[in-house]
Amino acid sequence: MRDRWQVDATLRRGTIFFEARDLDTCVIHQPAGTHIERRMADADDETAARALAMNPTLCRQAFAFGVRQGVLVLHRYITPWETFETCMTGVRDFLVLSERIKHAVRKR
Repeated sequence: MRDRWQVDATLRRGTIFFEARDLDTCVIHQPAGTHIERRMADADDETAARALAMNPTLCRQAFAFGVRQGVLVLHRYITPWETFETCMTGVRDFLVLSERIKHAVRKR
């Protein structure tokens, strides 16, 4: 993945972990369907409160914020992938949209 996507990934028990450009940890689970999340460890309480307030709007795009062990997490559930290329397209789309959402939360 390093050569093609400029990202280092770790596979652990069926879960893929990698870092976004801003060092947020991204996780892909595929138990029954696909769950992608972006963990924003550097978010303070005020940012987390703004993010959680965005959930009604984000739900229309299949995104939702939550908090896990004191870390702000942006979740997205997407349809199962058929090929590796559609998998990578889904991950790229998630990263682009999640970065926009993160910037919108921090601007307020």
